[in-house]
Amino acid sequence: MANESSKEEERPLSPRCLGTRQLIMRYSEHYRYAILAHYILLLVKCGYLCLFIFLLRVRTIRRVQSSYQAECTCMDSACNRFNLYHTFIGQLLSDEQNVCYLLAMRCKTYVTLLSMLVFLGSCSSWKNLLVSPMPPTQYVYRGDTVQQWSLIRLDSMGGPWGYISTVDKRAIRPVFDWADDFSDSMALVYYQGRYTYVNHQGKQMRRINAHHAYPFSEGLAAVQHGDQWGYINHRGKWVIKPQFDWALSFSHNRAAVARGNQYGFVNRCGQMIITPQYEDTKPFANDLSIVKKNGKYGLIDTLGREILPNVYRYIEPWEKGTYRLHVGHKKMGLADPQGQIVLDTIYTTISIQHDNFLHVVRDRLAGLVDFRGREIWPTAYTFLGFISDEGFLAAVKDGKYGIVDTAGKTLLPFIYDDGQAGFVEGRITVYQGNKLLLMDTAFQIIKELRYNRSYAFSNGFALVEAKRKKDYDERQLGYINRRGEEIIPPQYHSAYRFNRNGLAIVGLRKEGISTYMVIDTTGMRCTSRLPTNHPAGLLHSLKPFGNRLFYNDSGGKSLAFFSSRTGRYIPDLPYTAFSPLKYSDREDLAKVRIGSLVGLIDTAINEILPVQFEDISTYKGNRIAVKQNGKWGFADDKFRFRIPFVYDKVSAFHYGYATAYSNTKQGIIDPKGRTIIPLQYKNTTVDSLSNRVYAIGEQGSDVYDRYGRLLLRSEYEYIGGFWGKHYSTFRQGGKMGILDDNFHIICQPEYDHIGPFYDGRAWVIKGQKGGFVNSAFRLVIPIEYDCVEAYALGFTRVEKDGEAFYIDVHGKRIQPSDTEIAERRNAIERRNTGFFEFSS
Repeated sequence: MANESSKEEERPLSPRCLGTRQLIMRYSEHYRYAILAHYILLLVKCGYLCLFIFLLRVRTIRRVQSSYQAECTCMDSACNRFNLYHTFIGQLLSDEQNVCYLLAMRCKTYVTLLSMLVFLGSCSSWKNLLVSPMPPTQYVYRGDTVQQWSLIRLDSMGGPWGYISTVDKRAIRPVFDWADDFSDSMALVYYQGRYTYVNHQGKQMRRINAHHAYPFSEGLAAVQHGDQWGYINHRGKWVIKPQFDWALSFSHNRAAVARGNQYGFVNRCGQMIITPQYEDTKPFANDLSIVKKNGKYGLIDTLGREILPNVYRYIEPWEKGTYRLHVGHKKMGLADPQGQIVLDTIYTTISIQHDNFLHVVRDRLAGLVDFRGREIWPTAYTFLGFISDEGFLAAVKDGKYGIVDTAGKTLLPFIYDDGQAGFVEGRITVYQGNKLLLMDTAFQIIKELRYNRSYAFSNGFALVEAKRKKDYDERQLGYINRRGEEIIPPQYHSAYRFNRNGLAIVGLRKEGISTYMVIDTTGMRCTSRLPTNHPAGLLHSLKPFGNRLFYNDSGGKSLAFFSSRTGRYIPDLPYTAFSPLKYSDREDLAKVRIGSLVGLIDTAINEILPVQFEDISTYKGNRIAVKQNGKWGFADDKFRFRIPFVYDKVSAFHYGYATAYSNTKQGIIDPKGRTIIPLQYKNTTVDSLSNRVYAIGEQGSDVYDRYGRLLLRSEYEYIGGFWGKHYSTFRQGGKMGILDDNFHIICQPEYDHIGPFYDGRAWVIKGQKGGFVNSAFRLVIPIEYDCVEAYALGFTRVEKDGEAFYIDVHGKRIQPSDTEIAERRNAIERRNTGFFEFSS
């Protein structure tokens, strides 16, 4: 009986046995809906209560009135009516408590209803942040207009972000710690330690407060809820419930989602179209996605069908929607936007030239093909390159120089010894024996020049060099016109081309001291002299900067500026130091200094960053690092400070990431200032080939993907990185081992050092001896050598017991020829000057 009663208790209750609230909680899809339904029921009950009180009051009054009428029919005299009236009044007075009770109940009902309305209003899903905009001068940053809204910030040292409308006088209050531009009518913001969204009406979404989220795309946004990811719509409701370990934005009705370390794709309905099986993915473009499987990359379509197999070291989205396919060290091919192979993976380099042609190199020989893979010129030339807008190409074959076109025709026969690398202003010079010939675009000889060398024309004139002498300091440079006539005899030790104003910088060297000046096209010296009171005295270094400025900066207080239009000294520029940016994506920028402060100018001498900063770094990835008040930030391509001054130190942006330092710790940020890897590590390294970030912390080494997802938290002292390979070295307890793509140990940490793989062999060091392992990391050549080198061309050099000799890949002692040894040495040099193979 006890068992039967317990079974009855465990049996689910029928709907008839449940109360209204229990029914709602049972059948509601989400607990929020249950709470909302519960409060609706309370409102209904309050309505019923008000109706009950009203009816009770009406009933009481009617009862008294009916009693009064009954008494009146039984009494005829006025006295009796008078007495009955007093009786009626007394009855009303006796019901005073009832009336007061009814009034109190009504007041209580009103108070309850008002409280509930206030509570429901406070629980609204949106918070209004609209305010009146401030004067534009108060914004230290105002971004580009995106969907009628612009990002704004009031403080360059890390103040909050907001938005201003470009259509009407509206603004969204600056309260966000970080903010992104509007996308799909919503903006992703970071507020009080959580990510949420703001809509076009200036209202903040309250129901979403996530540790991580992505912008809206195709009507949905990926949002992290707890440890799981899902997708919400513009109302903040879950369209795809949180169920993934990571999720990315939609593209082409597909979004990459992860379960464990494997990625697949879902559609906007939440259906898993492509099951998780890939280690890495990229968003769909042209209905194709680059995916990584078993350490190799391939292409799939939106249904998961294999377009290109996963056999490539990496696949690079390239020009005109094509893909460069890399299979190994400097071996690549090309696929078209549909994923069809255009060029096999046999080329060292593939580059675009003249917009519609591909310059390819194979075995150090160059050729030319089009984007359909049609061969125009075979890979048979030691040099091949465009030299004119008309489609002429200079080519060198079998040591002879000639000119060809894109139709496959030879325009200038291969009988010349050398030539210029380009037609400029309709002129080119070629060498034939001891003759230097000046030709036009019809390849007619204009004049035989008596000089040793001629440079490209510029503004109607070309530099020429007299017979070269052994001492570089004794060379002599002059100028000719387009007819080959000498206008300025060779006499200068150094010279620049004439600019569009007919001025050129030249230098003379006497007794080891160089003096520079500015001349015109007649050779006359312009008034490019320094004032008598200038500390430099003489111009020992003069260089052009753009089309408006010459500058002299040979150190100390020698800085001076000259107009490139007149050659005259410019006295009004206040700068004490000047240096064009080095290693920069833009060559038209220069850093200037006044005292200890730094600014930035362009070639038009416009101050694009005022001289008020402590330091300015190089321009990379549309960002330039700037230091102010001891902190670093970044200006964007329009020199607005997109990333505020909050970091102790920063690197330049490479591959879309920059290293940022704070309190001796470092992490990774993106160009919008969003933290990708938290600033808590001693060292971080971005692996652009494998899309990984390796971070060394106090407790060990961690591995992230490029989205900032933590893939591995380990106690390893060091992780070498994959760098396009299927394995990585790691160090634990002072010994090195090998990890695979899924971070499984495939070689236990037992070696002191592990080298890179070549010819299927990698050297290993244990103690003071070395040996070799194969690609499966099995020891195939014993650890018995005192010195080992990497393999090249199928053999390597080792030392044992003081004797040096060569062995093949099986460890067998061989004696290669001198030619083979020289070829091996050259192969190693080419390897060292090319792609760097990361290892221990």
